[in-house]
Amino acid sequence: MEEDVVTTQDIFTFDQEGIDTEGRVIGSHRATGVRPKFTERLARAGIHLGSEVFDPAKRHAVRR
Repeated sequence: MEEDVVTTQDIFTFDQEGIDTEGRVIGSHRATGVRPKFTERLARAGIHLGSEVFDPAKRHAVRR
């Protein structure tokens, strides 16, 4: 927060590459390189995210 203003940053963006023959979206999520502060809280809760999750050079494919 900056004074009374909540500021946000994208952690991931979605690149839509098309739609398949059944009308489902084809695309991938790409990390922006921002590593959120809450990852430390997740780790304390036993949820460990590898650094590759936030690597902007990697894409995470999605088909829905």
